Amino acid sequence: MLLVTGPVVIFSSYIGKIYTKTGPKLLLSVGFLFFILSTLVQFFLTPKTPILPLIAALSFGIAWVIAWGPSITSALSSIPRDSVGLASGAFTTVQEIGGTLGLTIAGTAFRVEQNFVHGIWVLLFCSLLGLICSMGLRKKA
Repeated sequence: MLLVTGPVVIFSSYIGKIYTKTGPKLLLSVGFLFFILSTLVQFFLTPKTPILPLIAALSFGIAWVIAWGPSITSALSSIPRDSVGLASGAFTTVQEIGGTLGLTIAGTAFRVEQNFVHGIWVLLFCSLLGLICSMGLRKKA
């Protein structure tokens, strides 16, 4: 888990500075590319590839720090100041529901035929969808 959470601790302030200069589009796109990398690496996991889980976890951690902070900042900065508290609560609620549904769908796909590849396809699809959606953002919010 340290490979997932470590990048958040190390890179958060740098990502904030980059966000201030570039806006959300570049960061979200790069973040989703790292999610895709993490997912693709998981296709090749076997007991004979002990380094690949480390690469997958680190890629996921880097994706996490690059994508989630800027997505929250971008979403909340587009809301009028007097509604930010309500918007923050709604954003967190939607994020939690989305995470729960995503975990449920991926977990169900993992369980089908006792083969994790189905779940990896779901994760890859979601990452690609996120990348496509991030491409539709303005360069600087």
